[in-house]
Amino acid sequence: MTRVDNVIPVLMSGVKSNTGISLICIKMKKGGYIYIISNKNRTVLYTGVTSNLQSRIDQHKQGIGSAFAKRYNCVDLLYFEVFEDIVSAIAREKQIKKWKREYKENVINSFNPSWRDLFEEIQDYN
Repeated sequence: MTRVDNVIPVLMSGVKSNTGISLICIKMKKGGYIYIISNKNRTVLYTGVTSNLQSRIDQHKQGIGSAFAKRYNCVDLLYFEVFEDIVSAIAREKQIKKWKREYKENVINSFNPSWRDLFEEIQDYN
């Protein structure tokens, strides 16, 4: 995985939760997140940016927000990155949106090899 400035690592290696993935919960002021969500069959990937990850993913799960995500039923959080400021998050989102699907799959695999929904892992994140 390529290092990106202003990204705060969120995956704790060597520590497992009941889902097999443990994340560091970071409280940030005016920070930002990029995220990749998918449908249940993992045939569609959607990349987004937000200042409140938990709330935004909850919106996707309720079918509000992005028309694209709603149309293709993208509700499962597969990947995210944390940024100190929203400007950096927006720049990273634009970068990822240009990637081929294969690159996105590689970054998801490095972070979440089982492609499980990480929504439960980010509760109380903001």
